[in-house]
This record gives sequence, C-alpha cells and structure tokens, in this order.
Amino acid sequence: LRVMFRELGFTRLLAVAEAKAPAAPKRGVEVRIVTDDTELSHWLKTWTASGGPVALLGFAVGGSNSALALAIAMNPDTAWVVPLDRARLAQPSGQRLARWLADPSVPVIGHELKTMVRRLAKLGLELEGVCGDTLLAAYLLNPSRPTPRLTDLVEEWLDERLAPVPSGEGISDLELPKAAEAAGRAACAVLTLHERLLVRLREHRLEPLYREIELPLIKVLAEMERTGIAVDLSYLKRLHVSMEARLTQLTQELYRRAGVTFNLNSPRQLAHVLFERLGLAVVKRTKTGP
Repeated sequence: LRVMFRELGFTRLLAVAEAKAPAAPKRGVEVRIVTDDTELSHWLKTWTASGGPVALLGFAVGGSNSALALAIAMNPDTAWVVPLDRARLAQPSGQRLARWLADPSVPVIGHELKTMVRRLAKLGLELEGVCGDTLLAAYLLNPSRPTPRLTDLVEEWLDERLAPVPSGEGISDLELPKAAEAAGRAACAVLTLHERLLVRLREHRLEPLYREIELPLIKVLAEMERTGIAVDLSYLKRLHVSMEARLTQLTQELYRRAGVTFNLNSPRQLAHVLFERLGLAVVKRTKTGP
C-alpha cells in the first residue's frame, strides 16, 4: 500500500500509512568512523585493492558547508565514515584520499551524485569514477514520478526502512555518531539498490541511455550549477523601469476606456466592467459567473 501511495504521490496518505507500519528489522551493518590518519591510510589501501564498486554518500559537518563526512561502502555489511576538512586534506592521508577520489579506475556509485560532485569541489576535490546513480536510474524507470528520496527507493526495492541521511547545516561532533550510522547504512543499501535498478534498466533496454548520456552529464550539470550565469544588473534595472512605466500607461488606458477605476486582479470587478458596463457578449457562464 505504501508503495502505491508513493508512486501516485499521495503524500498525506503515505505519511499515515508509514506512521502505522510496524518497524522493519534492521539489517546488520557495521559503521566505522575513521578519524585517525594512520587508520585512513590503511583503509585507503583496502578500498583501492578491492576493485569493486564503492558506494559514496556525504553530509555536512561542523559549522562550515565546506566540511564533509564521506560515507563509503564496498559491501552491504560494512561502511566507513570519514570526516573531511581542508586541514585533514593537507595531511598525507588526506592527499591520498583526494587521489583515490580522482582516480577514474575506482568505480563509484551514489544517490544524487551531482550534489556530491559540487560539495567535493568546494574542498578542491574531484570525483572521476562515477559509474552509477540510483536517483538517475530510478528516474529513467519512472520519469513521471516526483524526485524520489533514497529512503523511499530502499523501502520500495529492498523492503528496508532507513533513517534519512542528514542534509542542510553541518552536524556537530555530538551528533556525528548518529549521523554516521544513518549515512553508513544508506551507503551499504545503495550498493544493493543499484544492482536491482540496473537489472530493471537492462530489461527495459535503458542501460545505454543511462551509461552513455545520463551518467556523463552529472559532472557537466554540476559544473554548470557551480559556475552559474552572468547577469547584467544594470540592463535588468532599466528593463524593470521601462516595463513598470509601460504597465502604468496601459492600466490608465484601461481605466479611461472603462470609464471607472477598478482592481484589475479581481475577476468579479473585471467581469462587471466587461459585461455590464461595456456590454460585451457572454460566451459561457460558469459557477462563478461569466
């Protein structure tokens, strides 16, 4: 029932159904917070040697939007959470992590990786090995659906209920363990979720579109959003003044022809002027008038 409500966009009914649904048992996932540089160097060697796809999620930490915690998973049972800022990236282990992220031979899967690429760019980091995005895969399978949250997709496809990954302002040190647990579990789920979605993409012959167009566009769109556009403010101000003057002129002309001033934004007053004062023919009547 919850799946149907979610697909149809019945958000209120979905909220009621989710509130009454029994809590699903949590899958055993080990989440490790990596704060020591020696430990980070050790795990980097493990991640590099694995050769398999790596799930990557992130959330803001501390008081700065440029500080991140990366949740990394190589299998559905274990995840590592690595807090990152510029000071840590200046250390040898941080520099090795930067090279690992920028290595195109490291296959990376995530959810809404465009946002991740932008966040990493704020720290001067690049992400090159993108090979999967569960948000894009889900979109191709159902383009008419509202943008799905990762928690929705995991419940729909894996029958698991996840706590949402933190978003918005940075997580404090006291909140980090809870946030890391949520992000680590989500990263593990992304690996399994992507496999399920990829099977369905192949069944619908959508994998070439996914691989050749949608995934390569992630970095292009992220760069476009990060760069923004140039706006000629002086021209827009002149345009604003001229349009306001023209609007005032047209409004006064309408009042002159109507023989009375009225609220142009009022359908009732406008109908009175058009059909009673000016005598225009009524083509069709509705419940609210002509």
